[in-house]
Amino acid sequence: SAGQLQSLVFMNDYWTQPDSYALDVLAQEVGHRWLAFFVLPLEPDPLALLDEACACHWNMFVGFEVPSVLSRSSVWTWGNGDGTFTAERYPPPAAYTSLDLYAMGLLPPEEVQDFFYVFGPHSFDPATDASGQPWSKESFVSGPVTFSGVRVDVSIEDINAGAGSRDPPASEAQTDFRMAFVVVIPPGVPARIDTLDRVERLRLAWQEYFAEAAGGVAQVDTSLR
Repeated sequence: SAGQLQSLVFMNDYWTQPDSYALDVLAQEVGHRWLAFFVLPLEPDPLALLDEACACHWNMFVGFEVPSVLSRSSVWTWGNGDGTFTAERYPPPAAYTSLDLYAMGLLPPEEVQDFFYVFGPHSFDPATDASGQPWSKESFVSGPVTFSGVRVDVSIEDINAGAGSRDPPASEAQTDFRMAFVVVIPPGVPARIDTLDRVERLRLAWQEYFAEAAGGVAQVDTSLR
C-alpha cells in the first residue's frame, strides 16, 4: 500500500455479537493503534496504569472522567469520597477519554483531564473476582466491586514526563480516517446475504459511533472510492 495502510483489525466472531457490543470491541481494537502503552515515571510501579497480561489496556484500578473503551473488561472506576472506590462494568456505548484522544493525536495536552489510579488496593467487597481468584490487574469485573486504597492523581505532565510529548501534536495530527470493511470467506464459498447485510449495517453504524466516541474531534469514512 506504499504506506497508506496504517493498521489492521481482526474482529474474529465479535462482529456477530449485538451491535452495541460489536462496535465497542471495534472501538477498542482501533484504539490499540495508539493505546495503551504509557509508562509513568513513578515508583514502585511505572506500569501502574496497565494490565499485566499485555500492557495494552487500562486496568481496573484506574479512574477516568468517562468509561474508556480501552479499559480491561469494560470497567469504569470512580472514587466514593471516603477512601473507597467502586469499579463496575459499564453498558455500551463507552468513549475515548481525554487521555485516549491525546494519545490518538486528537486533543492538545491542555485539554486532558486529570485522572487517578489506586495504589495498594485492598479490602475488596466481594472478596474475590468473577473467577473466584484474588483481585488483581487481570481480574474480570462482572458486577460492582468496592475496595480501599491510596488515590494517586495523575496529570498530563506526569504522562509526558514518562513518555514525552505527543508527536505529531494535535495541531498537526490526522483527524480524518478511512477504513474498509472486508469479509473473509473460504475460497469457492459464496458470501451469505445475511452476513453481508450485517457487516454493511455495522460499517454504516461505525462512522457515527466513532465520531461520538471521539467527542466529535475526528471522523471515519468507511466508503470505498
